[in-house]
Amino acid sequence: MSNLFYLNSNPELKGKTAGNAIVNNISVDEEMAPLPEPITNGLINVTKDFKWTKTIRNEINVSQIPTLSLTEYYITQPAFLSNIKNLYSILPRAAAGFGSSIPGIKDLVESAKESIGNLENSSAVQDSVVENLKNPLVTAVKGGLKALEKGLAVSGSGIDVGSAAYMKAYEDIYGVLKSNFRYRIPYFSKNWKSITTGYKGGSFKDSGAGGNSKGNEVEQLMSLAAVPYQFANTLGDKLTTGFAMDFAKSYEYGSKGPATTINFILDNTYDSFTDKEGVPSYQKNWELIFLLLYQNLPNKRNRLFFDPPVIYRADVPGVFHYLYSYMSNLEVTALGNTQPRKISINIKDNKESTDNKQSTETLIPEAFNVSIELTSLLPETKNLFLNSYNTSVTTSTE
Repeated sequence: MSNLFYLNSNPELKGKTAGNAIVNNISVDEEMAPLPEPITNGLINVTKDFKWTKTIRNEINVSQIPTLSLTEYYITQPAFLSNIKNLYSILPRAAAGFGSSIPGIKDLVESAKESIGNLENSSAVQDSVVENLKNPLVTAVKGGLKALEKGLAVSGSGIDVGSAAYMKAYEDIYGVLKSNFRYRIPYFSKNWKSITTGYKGGSFKDSGAGGNSKGNEVEQLMSLAAVPYQFANTLGDKLTTGFAMDFAKSYEYGSKGPATTINFILDNTYDSFTDKEGVPSYQKNWELIFLLLYQNLPNKRNRLFFDPPVIYRADVPGVFHYLYSYMSNLEVTALGNTQPRKISINIKDNKESTDNKQSTETLIPEAFNVSIELTSLLPETKNLFLNSYNTSVTTSTE
């Protein structure tokens, strides 16, 4: 029988994604695929409870096995709304700082602050949420950011970043809700750590000089900066055999996060020690693989809308801390002979709210080889790297 999860046709998440009143009322006869929910506490400890090695389990000191810890989340908030909320939470302070320290942009700053204040403080929320949902763009204009958030019935918040002040910059980047699944997976990657850096610019044009001489004070200043270079360049080009000036480059903050690959094997052959509980190894292994594959696929709500795959917080203490990450590649290959096998799965019926155990047939090899490429949604920084040493996640013996 299934022992890791059951499929729920009427999950709680169905009413918690942004704009669900729109999404769920598009068509009454179209439904999202059921979502998995844990049967027990949601911890799937591959390191401790699965056959990934031929070593007898009670001879393994689990605390000494390098382990990747994954906590799984559903995305419930549109990226556009998350970005707007974060921008408007910081722009007033940033604008005030620029206005007090840089002459010539005071009027621009004041105008920006006024616009931000109007959007943040607006309370023109229509009485009917349904009316709001009919035109969210109008709601955004009339009711402001808070009205839009209320109209879309946004649920969820960012992943907890802890108490360290250097992690506060990562608060609430994505709006998420826990799926209640957590994973502990053996981690034996040979690549301990690698980083890449880059700088951009290095030319007169890239330096920003040459602004509008009739613009504001900042543009006029940039225009004046171009005069000596153009004069020197003209003389140097005409009177010498070579002329060039080295310009300072700017660090190129990456848009792509780092990635790591995890490989492990799940043994499906019979073992008198591991199979004594009455659940064959291949049933547990199949459930884990099905769950990983299933959760990393989009879920169609109807003909127009879908929910994205899950994302993860990923930790290997002292090596990396991916606050937000996703499985950019998940590959399962068969090792050894393959045979048809019966497997079971629990489905919670939408109408009767009862468990329905179903048995079906699939192909089970002697072992599964699982390869996961995990990619961070955030570029590597000192903040995240340091936090990998401060994370409270450790190998669990639960």
